[in-house]
Amino acid sequence: TQPAARIRQRRAEADALFHRVGITFAVYGEDAGTERLIPFDVVPRIIAAPEWARLEAGLKQRVRALNAFIGDVY
Repeated sequence: TQPAARIRQRRAEADALFHRVGITFAVYGEDAGTERLIPFDVVPRIIAAPEWARLEAGLKQRVRALNAFIGDVY
């Protein structure tokens, strides 16, 4: 129910805060500015429980795989 102008204002405030705090990542190989903001959405997304359960299982699987990879590398 927020007006579009208010959402844009909040987005600009969040962007400024992210820049100030340094929540960015580097883009190598591009000439036009190497720092970018971490993508985020100021409007929370509601995810139904069945969809979240599937996402959760996939995220846990990927964390286990990344941990195993790091374990192998080190």
